Amino acid sequence: MDGKNLIYDYVLKINVISGVAAADMGFLRKALVVVKPKSTWEQTDEVIEATKATISDITDNTDIVRIFDGGATKILVIATEDLAGIKDIYEGSLNQFYSLVISSDFTSQEIAALDAGNFKSVLFSSSADAQAAGIQAKKLLNCCYYKQEGNLMYVIGKFLAQPTWSNLQYEILPLDDAISDIADAENLFENGVSFSLKDSQSANRLSLFAQGNEAIIAPYVLKEIELKLQSETINWIALNRPSYNEVDCSILGQYLQGKVIAPYINNRIIPSGSVNITTEGGQNFVASGNIVIPKPTALWRVKANLQNA
Repeated sequence: MDGKNLIYDYVLKINVISGVAAADMGFLRKALVVVKPKSTWEQTDEVIEATKATISDITDNTDIVRIFDGGATKILVIATEDLAGIKDIYEGSLNQFYSLVISSDFTSQEIAALDAGNFKSVLFSSSADAQAAGIQAKKLLNCCYYKQEGNLMYVIGKFLAQPTWSNLQYEILPLDDAISDIADAENLFENGVSFSLKDSQSANRLSLFAQGNEAIIAPYVLKEIELKLQSETINWIALNRPSYNEVDCSILGQYLQGKVIAPYINNRIIPSGSVNITTEGGQNFVASGNIVIPKPTALWRVKANLQNA
C-alpha cells in the first residue's frame, strides 16, 4: 500500500548505516603440503585439494595421512618432482593457506635451498638428521621436526584444527621417536628443533613445537590479531563516521583494546598486548601496538633443590 509508513518517515527519517563484513581468517588454519606424485597421478605441478580418502591417489607417502588423524579434514597439495618451481605454482593461492609443509619426499638439501617466494608464514619440514634439523630450525619462520614425519603431520593437523591457538606442548604423539636421553633433548631444545620425548609412564610427548626459536603460535596469532584490528577498525569507521581527532582516536583505541586484544589476554593466548591509535594530519588513523608472545620453555628443565631438614 502506497504511503504505508509515510507519517513515520515524515516525523523521523532514519538512514540505516551498514557495517562491513568481518575478515575471512579460515586460511590461517589451512595447510599446503608438497609431495612427490604417485606414478599414476596426472595432475602434477598444480594446487589441488585432498582429503583422507583421496590422498593415497596422489602420493605414495603414507605419513601424510596422519595430518587427517590429527584433525585436518582437507589440505591443499602440490604433487611435484622438483621443489625449485613450487613458488610459481602456489603464487595465486597464497590467500588459501598459511602453513607450507614440505614432505620427506625431498632431501634436507632441497628444502634448505627452497625459494619460498612471496610465502611469508611457517614452513614445516622433518629430518632424521639432527644436525640438518638444527640448521633448518634456526631459520626465521621455519619449523623442523626430528625425527618421524608421521608425528609432524599429526601435530600439524592437531594444531590447525584446535579451536584456539595453543603450542600443544606435551601432546601425546602416535609414533616413537626413541628420544629418551635428557642430554639429547637439551641439544634439540637449544637448537630450536621440534621433537618428542619418550617416557615409560606417559608415552611419546611433544616436548618442543617451535619455529625460528619462537613459539609456534606466534605468526598465527599475530596475523589473526592484525586482521581483526583491520576488520574492526573499518567496521567502526563505517558505523561511527568519526572525525580524525584525538578524542575519536582514544575512543577507537579503547574499542579495539576491548574488542580484539582483551579476549586473547583473557583466554591466556598472550600474556599482554596493547593498541594505540593516533591521527596523521587529521586525515588517517594510524595504529601502533605491542603484543607479547613468550618463547617456548623446556619444562623438564625445571630444577628443584630439596633439603632434608
